[in-house]
Amino acid sequence: MTDLIYYDLKVAALIVVFYLFYRLLLARDTSHRLNRAVLLLVMTLSLVLPLCIITFHRKVWVEGTLQPATDGAAIGDVPSLPVVEAMEQNFDWTLPLAALLLTGTVVRLLFVVSSYKKLKTLISNGEKHTLPTGTQVSVVDAPVAPFSWMHNIVVSRDDWGFHPLARGWERNAILAHEEAHVRHHHSYDMVVVEVLTALQWFNPVLWFLRQELRIVHEFQADASVLSSGFDESQYIHLLMQKATGIQACALANGIRTPKTKKRILMMLKPKSNYTVWIKALYVVPVALVSLAMTARTVIDYETISTKDNPAVRVFHEKTNGRGDSYQIRYMPGVKFFRNGKEEVIPGNRPIALEVEKTTMQINGKPIERTTLLDLPGGQLQEIHLSELSPDRYVCNLVTEKTTEKKVLIVDGELTTEEAAGSINTEDIVFVDVINSSENIKKAFHVDADVAVLVQTKQVGDEPIFDVCEQQPQFPGGDVKMMEFLAQNIKYPEQAEEWGVQGKVFVQFIVEKDGRLSGHKAIKHSSSAKMVPLTPDMSEEERQTAEAHNAAVQLLSDEAVRVVKAMPKWTPGKQGGKAVRVRFTIPVTYRLQ
Repeated sequence: MTDLIYYDLKVAALIVVFYLFYRLLLARDTSHRLNRAVLLLVMTLSLVLPLCIITFHRKVWVEGTLQPATDGAAIGDVPSLPVVEAMEQNFDWTLPLAALLLTGTVVRLLFVVSSYKKLKTLISNGEKHTLPTGTQVSVVDAPVAPFSWMHNIVVSRDDWGFHPLARGWERNAILAHEEAHVRHHHSYDMVVVEVLTALQWFNPVLWFLRQELRIVHEFQADASVLSSGFDESQYIHLLMQKATGIQACALANGIRTPKTKKRILMMLKPKSNYTVWIKALYVVPVALVSLAMTARTVIDYETISTKDNPAVRVFHEKTNGRGDSYQIRYMPGVKFFRNGKEEVIPGNRPIALEVEKTTMQINGKPIERTTLLDLPGGQLQEIHLSELSPDRYVCNLVTEKTTEKKVLIVDGELTTEEAAGSINTEDIVFVDVINSSENIKKAFHVDADVAVLVQTKQVGDEPIFDVCEQQPQFPGGDVKMMEFLAQNIKYPEQAEEWGVQGKVFVQFIVEKDGRLSGHKAIKHSSSAKMVPLTPDMSEEERQTAEAHNAAVQLLSDEAVRVVKAMPKWTPGKQGGKAVRVRFTIPVTYRLQ
């Protein structure tokens, strides 16, 4: 019963929110078809969304062997929760409340059934006529206002035209209005809204929503009549005449409504533009917020053997009042490496690393700080802990051996792990990891899947960044830079004679004021590479290699000369401040 009550309350809350936004954004627009669709949609969503619960599962591994519990024994090593017996029986308010809700629903449904029977009787007892469109008209003697239900129209004899004062155009306008209701299938809308009203009879906002849908039906029918060629002023006069009368049934749509003034004002309004469709999208964020509020996380407990299945557990935990930390606990069978050297830690002592100072990785790929890990035994193979500085750690959990190619870039230079081992950790000011092979090739001109960037202190404690938040730029961008190079590069004659072509990569530093410094050629490609001189070369081969290398050096010198002639750049920025940035550009030589 409690679930039923909570469901009704959630439905009621959604109806209130949807209706308030509708009144605020759409109620005064003339896009009646859109408004009708939105009203039906929000009614459906109000019923369905409380039943849609997004569930997130988190698996927690519990040490111990799973055994049947006997004589109140706990399962595995998980302590059983104490059972507290109720000392007194409190009054259960959910039963009478649920009974009240169900009683109201039954009463409302009985009223709807009664109205439907009355409606069917009235239609069946009338004099039948068939319109050219196939719609059935029932002419009744009772003084009822015209209305429609499904494929039937009901009118009184006075409205049909037997009254001595009746005019033919009035009857045609009335029939056109009711045929519009039939053509738009408005009766089906009323069935939906009556079912919802029976379920939410206690919600006053739903009754406003119900009335809103009925008035939108009338707006649509009025617009159809006027589009058929009837005179607007005469039709408005007819509506005012029909504003009084007897409504035959609460289920039916009819020309007489208590909102005649509102209908007249709506007919006189200009048509809404296309932006009204954008406002109708309010339904989407409301639905998403509803789903987010009902989402839940379920913890799935599974037991693992501490003897046969080594395991690692990584989770947030308060440690010595220092805030969240990663607790890495592993069992025998998992290799542990600290700064590239394998170590053996006695016992089962966990390793605590502060979250704010640690970058956690799985197979070299960083994970979000909010991620909680539970790795079962057999899945983890190695733990690699790198202490980059006293306040900076990288912990890589290896679950599978890969063929990823990794490179280490220290101060913009490709460096081996052995050479990097001599770096003083106190000199490290910046560490980052790039996992995009495309970006690595573009920035450092090497083929690799993962690049670890290490930035150390420079002269005067001014660090030089290889990558920053806002990269430096040639005035006017890359296109202008290419134009500058094309206009200023002069192909050395000796290189042209020897057919040497390719790319020369020039590296330099963009200072904080935009000046360029530290120019040097660091790499060549294609035939623009130096030929190594070896002792086994013949004299002719050596002379050829030396001439070729001299031509390559001319290409390098020319590329450096042109880069030195560049104007000031827009400096790079880190944290909103200008910083020194190491930059590399390719200078291409191509023979025609």
